[in-house]
Amino acid sequence: MNIKEKLSNIDDIILKKDFLLKLIDLSGKRYNIDDLVNLKYISVIKKWETYFNNMIPSFKDPYILWWAYMDFKDFMFAWFDMYNKAWFITQVSNIFTVYNLKYSKEWEIMWMRFKFKKVKKEFFYGKETKMMNSYKIHFMTKERLFLEYVRDYINYDDKIFVDIYNKLDKDILEKYLNKYPIKKVVNKINNIKTCS
Repeated sequence: MNIKEKLSNIDDIILKKDFLLKLIDLSGKRYNIDDLVNLKYISVIKKWETYFNNMIPSFKDPYILWWAYMDFKDFMFAWFDMYNKAWFITQVSNIFTVYNLKYSKEWEIMWMRFKFKKVKKEFFYGKETKMMNSYKIHFMTKERLFLEYVRDYINYDDKIFVDIYNKLDKDILEKYLNKYPIKKVVNKINNIKTCS
């Protein structure tokens, strides 16, 4: 069985460098990891660390790609893409924003754009975890996301936020609001409460 067939028979879509090196060694051919990338058998997620198995016909999920890039470090998806998924906005984003403790940059991974926003550890509250293809992906809860949404659109009229506010769990929102460090966002949400 050649290396392409071996990759096709592996269930894992995320492959580590050590695993690939063992696979290459077992194949008896003089491949290296860059050869497999050039042949498009695998794609780079994080060079010399993590790769995507292209031989499995699966959707390249941006959330799983980010999970593989972060490799168990703290992260949380939020901002524009998540505003859309929570129905705060209808516009679809072509960039995925990830809050994390390490990176502050824009990056392209397998033709998908990611915006890394470096934050402090205290930022990571109001997080929910969802299983996607057996990977744990971290997202902001709707209530936590609402705080960031109000922060981004703070100059908008209070009434614009009322419909979204009315659909949130008020007890959870209040708990998050007590932790939120930006006073003008807290004041804005208090104004929104009076409009609802």
